[in-house]
Amino acid sequence: MVNSAVENAIDELTLFDDELMTLVFDQNVPAAECLLRIVLMDNTIKVKSVISQRELRAAEVGKRSVRLDILAEDAYGRLMNIEVQRRRDGAVPQRARLHSALVDTGILPEGAEFEEMPDSYVIFITEHDYYKAGLP
Repeated sequence: MVNSAVENAIDELTLFDDELMTLVFDQNVPAAECLLRIVLMDNTIKVKSVISQRELRAAEVGKRSVRLDILAEDAYGRLMNIEVQRRRDGAVPQRARLHSALVDTGILPEGAEFEEMPDSYVIFITEHDYYKAGLP
């Protein structure tokens, strides 16, 4: 028998909650593929792998590291970092820039030409209209 307080807490969970989002998307290629196809409006995206809550550490001690909500790789080697953000204050462009930099750091093998670096994307899905443009 489940406690009614627990049932209420579960009923109020959304995909903006890290716990539920992680359970839904970790290693779930079809779910990540569906989400990316909707957000990017591209039905040809084929996700090869998906990891939730992957930590990327800064190269220098004492510098900011990040924990990626969802990291997906598609069939072309493009990396897509999907960040689900409930709080208004966490969806700033500078945060996306840091995520992009840390994702890009691990993409290009030593000795490879810069032109060989695959594209990478940082996608913020926010609960609130960050740009106040009348859009989610």
